[in-house]
Amino acid sequence: MNGNLRSILFLLVGCGFFVQTKAQDVLFNPPFDFPIVFSGNFGEIRANHFHGGLDFKTGGVTGKPVCALADGYISRIRVTHGSGYVLDVVYDNGYSTINRHLSAFVGEIARRVEELQYKEESWEVDITPSPDEYPVKAGQVIALSGNTGYSFGPHLHLDVFETSTGDYVDPLPFFKKNVKDHTAPRAQGIMVFPQPGRGEVEGKQTPITFSMQRLGKPIVAWGWIGLGIRAYDYMEGAQNRYGVHTVILEVDGKEVFRSVVDRFAYEENRYINSWTKGQYMKSFIAPGNRLRMLHASNDSRGLINIDEERAYQIVYTLMDALGNTSKVRFTVQGK
Repeated sequence: MNGNLRSILFLLVGCGFFVQTKAQDVLFNPPFDFPIVFSGNFGEIRANHFHGGLDFKTGGVTGKPVCALADGYISRIRVTHGSGYVLDVVYDNGYSTINRHLSAFVGEIARRVEELQYKEESWEVDITPSPDEYPVKAGQVIALSGNTGYSFGPHLHLDVFETSTGDYVDPLPFFKKNVKDHTAPRAQGIMVFPQPGRGEVEGKQTPITFSMQRLGKPIVAWGWIGLGIRAYDYMEGAQNRYGVHTVILEVDGKEVFRSVVDRFAYEENRYINSWTKGQYMKSFIAPGNRLRMLHASNDSRGLINIDEERAYQIVYTLMDALGNTSKVRFTVQGK
């Protein structure tokens, strides 16, 4: 079957059946007509940046039809070495998307890109059509999934933006009725950050990590300290681990800090190294860190003052974007 005929068949068949049964339940149609499983989620901690979207698994193969999530129009068409075949869509509901690592475009877009590649004798192309050139309807097939660019296996990377602000937003809530997941995040360790010249932990003034097993007995500290946690989310039907959507820290029953990884601006990537130490997420705000996803509930940027010789009860609550929740409890002994 040649490429043009295959494109026509996909356009005719589309994701019609799935749209008819599911579209009324969600703000967005899902991009695929098969069960959704992710290889990566929104906001995962990466080297010097946050992961900006969702990575949809495609069963280890390429060529799966990718559907429009709602009514809108194609706003940009690209072929790049980094992201491979890329398609940008502006939707009428106030959101925009970027679909990366595609294997092919379909219909007139496929023909236009191929002609431009031959004309310019370049694999890389960048086209910005007018809003009325390529309108799309919810469920319409707009491309085929792939493994192009700097991809480490067949998948669809989907970025979702709030059109008015340009902020990256977590796409998962839009597809929650299409995702089967009842697995809560799990912690792997705690890090304690004694503040220089103001606190100490276990007799030291440098950060110390504690395994989950070690938390069975109190951590001895004095003065001003910050806490951090290493934790990951998990999903049924996948061996991957993901970033944690919400982390809440309470001391003696009072919330002192909360992080909610639900949106960020591109410029905020610069602050990720201020918030994290390796894979540990700090539960306090370092000076100069302007990440909007971080919220201190006290007047000390989330830092804790251990100034009494008693047991301080610490509780971490970990939550994913679907509401699956776990807790970590331990004691800091003031001494």
